[in-house]
Amino acid sequence: MLPRPLREPFVSAIRRMLRVVVHHLIAQGVTHPALTQMLKEIYLEVAETEFALPFKRQTDSRLALVTGLNRKEISRLRGRRTLATPPPAVEDTLVTHVIGRWMAGPPYAAADGSPRRLPYESVRPQVPSFARLVRDLSVDIPVRSVLDELLRMQVAALLPDGDVELRREAHIPTQDASTKLTLLGSDPAELFRTIMHNIDHPEAPRLQRKVV
Repeated sequence: MLPRPLREPFVSAIRRMLRVVVHHLIAQGVTHPALTQMLKEIYLEVAETEFALPFKRQTDSRLALVTGLNRKEISRLRGRRTLATPPPAVEDTLVTHVIGRWMAGPPYAAADGSPRRLPYESVRPQVPSFARLVRDLSVDIPVRSVLDELLRMQVAALLPDGDVELRREAHIPTQDASTKLTLLGSDPAELFRTIMHNIDHPEAPRLQRKVV
């Protein structure tokens, strides 16, 4: 928990962030009552799963204390639960694996993660190449087929001298809106979690990158 002097700046930061969220909720027709209902359910879910006491059953009274919801509301929310449809998985494809390995550092990238231009193939084992990168992933797909897919998605380019260059450091689908909305639900949450970890644990910070 943040020390008391930092709680007001924390709430102010959350308020600024929520202004953007509320702007788009209104634009998409999501009303305040709908958001309120969603927040109640999320407060209850998080309190039950992440703030449980060891070896103690989560009672309505305990959950009311943690969330600020009254016991009647908690009982109602717990009683109306049905099997929920699992959220769509964040895209995890061969393309994302190739990009991730390419930017993970030597020998395919500089120490800061800047991807290097790679020859398509090299007869010298010590020279990093695109073919070697793909084989490192241990996938049963021809190297040329992997390159063709990256070229089709405009993630990489095959240069006149035969080198392969990474053009985009993330695979963001250009057509599939539902996949982009999946990223909306995952990426900001991961960024927020990382920032809060770095505030709470300055002695063990996690990497946080911002591209402008």
